[in-house]
Amino acid sequence: VIDIYPAEYLHEDDIYDIKYDVIFGFGPTYMKLITNNPNALKILFITENAPWVVREKFAERLDWYKERTGKFPQYARSRTNFYVDEMFSRSDYGISINGTNNISSMLSKLRPIYQLNVNALYGKHKDINKDHKRTRRKFLWFGSTGAIHKGLDLLVEVFRRLPEYQLDVYGANQLELKDMELPSNIVICNKINVLSERFIDEVVNEHSYVISLSCSEGMQSSIATCMMYGLIPIVSNETGYDDNPYAIIPESYDINQIMSVIKKCASTSSEELFKLEHDVMRFASSHYTIEQFTETYNQIISKIFQYDF
Repeated sequence: VIDIYPAEYLHEDDIYDIKYDVIFGFGPTYMKLITNNPNALKILFITENAPWVVREKFAERLDWYKERTGKFPQYARSRTNFYVDEMFSRSDYGISINGTNNISSMLSKLRPIYQLNVNALYGKHKDINKDHKRTRRKFLWFGSTGAIHKGLDLLVEVFRRLPEYQLDVYGANQLELKDMELPSNIVICNKINVLSERFIDEVVNEHSYVISLSCSEGMQSSIATCMMYGLIPIVSNETGYDDNPYAIIPESYDINQIMSVIKKCASTSSEELFKLEHDVMRFASSHYTIEQFTETYNQIISKIFQYDF
């Protein structure tokens, strides 16, 4: 018998007396269930970085924003309350969608933790056909809420100093953008369906690189999706792609260091970018598909239950 609850199921009276052998999940519901069932097998499914790391890194970003701009952001958002420290210390196993770097910080409170790659959103589409000589100077930010958390404020400062390059921003929360004074070479774009031909025309064929300087992630799925279509990732070490051989990872968040990376990427030859585009697609198609996710997930569950599913 399997009961399924939303992660934020709040009707505690309805679940208080139910006893479970296995509890799998995250969020406030998971916390209530493992509290009520201390003898159950407790498996924490981790789709973010460790909450103590998120708090520290996001606080650093906010302080740095204030240091650089002289004001505190009014609309900055970070992660929700889906994870609290106690979940890690009270769980028996962890399954984490993340890279080795981020998982290492969790091992002091929970082990074993099994590593799982995120799966990309990918479908049939028309042919990819881009001119890297033109698109190598256009960069893509493909995210969601948490603009400062994901480093968009850093890129605003970088591209203000690099007017010859362009940054196209998809998915950013409009309210959060009010904290930033955007230069003319940063273009805010409408939301887009990844499985549409418009995505190929407007995003894939118009950019060579996708960039995220997040301070703390659980393997950002938008990066995997873009890699499936050949976009080359420029990502921070905390984005969850430190195990990816094609990820371009700046040494630091220093503005001059990021500018140097952008300039180097924009000067890469078309021939080299064409090869790199196809290498990225091949790597993504063997690591970030739903089929690969399912295979690895089943292997992990089999180890935990010592049963061949």
